[in-house]
Amino acid sequence: MNSAIGKSLTDLLIAAGVPSFEEASALTSNLDGGSWTTQVLDSGKVDENRFLAAIGEFFHVPVTSIDAKTIDRQTLTLLPSRFVFQHHILPIQVKENAVVLATYDLFNSIGRELASQLLKKP
Repeated sequence: MNSAIGKSLTDLLIAAGVPSFEEASALTSNLDGGSWTTQVLDSGKVDENRFLAAIGEFFHVPVTSIDAKTIDRQTLTLLPSRFVFQHHILPIQVKENAVVLATYDLFNSIGRELASQLLKKP
């Protein structure tokens, strides 16, 4: 891993509540080959809300809680449910030329690319 990226991720993890630099450094490598975000959350070493807020701040994206009652049912059907559960990406709003997607895993670039292809929108 690029050392600058590793340092940034380590700083992000410390901001999210990982108690030591050593533990944060160990979490920057994806040991199981799955989702790094899931691995970090499953480690029990970060506070979920602090972690997601730190990721949002790092990538300059909004972090918000979602109230399922406020999402239009038609919007929820824009992506197949199997896709939503597999990639943890949920359509939450339709805008003029785009669909707003929600996810907890910003590192899932494959899922985001597939969603864009399925929706045929950015």
